[in-house]
Order: sequence, then structure tokens, then C-alpha cells
Amino acid sequence: MRWLATSTSAPPAVTASAALLGGLLLLVVVVRPRLSRRMLPFVPAGIAFGLSYVALFEAFYRGRVSIVSPLVATESLVGVGLSALLLRRTELVGRRLAIGAVLIVAGGALIGAAR
Repeated sequence: MRWLATSTSAPPAVTASAALLGGLLLLVVVVRPRLSRRMLPFVPAGIAFGLSYVALFEAFYRGRVSIVSPLVATESLVGVGLSALLLRRTELVGRRLAIGAVLIVAGGALIGAAR
């Protein structure tokens, strides 16, 4: 991200949006023949995921890696926590999965502290 920030004049939000739009177009070409109405409920989640990546590019472009990296690592912990809270019957969140998410966050914090 630092290389991109210093070697181009393109704003990070535009760059991230263009990359996501290219990925979306590729998926439409590849998945379109198999697209069904059952997939429509996942569209808002996909849009939110794409917007989160735009925000992530913006954060890395403007902020210090030692601050942004641990924040990004917490997404695993939040994902596991929300799965345990909201999807109790369909997603089995056990001790090993929770420990793995905590270790991912700890690794991100360790990287941030070492920088």
C-alpha cells in the first residue's frame, strides 16, 4: 500500500472500487449462468464486504500499518463472535475455532507492536 500511495496519484477509494468492480464483472461472467434467486439474499452482504475493502484500502493509505493491522485482525474475532451469537444452530463454534480467532488477533497485535 505504501508503494501504491507514493507512486500514483490515484485516490485509494477509486483504486479499491475499480479493483472490486473488476472482480464483480468477472464473477458476473463466470457465475451468471448458474445464478439463481436463492443467491439474492447474499447480495447485501457482498456489497458490505466490498465497502469494507474500500475502507481498508483507505485506512492503509492514510494510517500507520502498526495501527491498522491489529484492527483488521479483529475481523476474525468479530466473525466468530457473530457466528456464535447469531448462527448457533447452523454454525458450530467450538473452542478450537475461538482459540484460532484469538490467535489471529494476537498475531496482528504482535505485528503492530513489533513495528
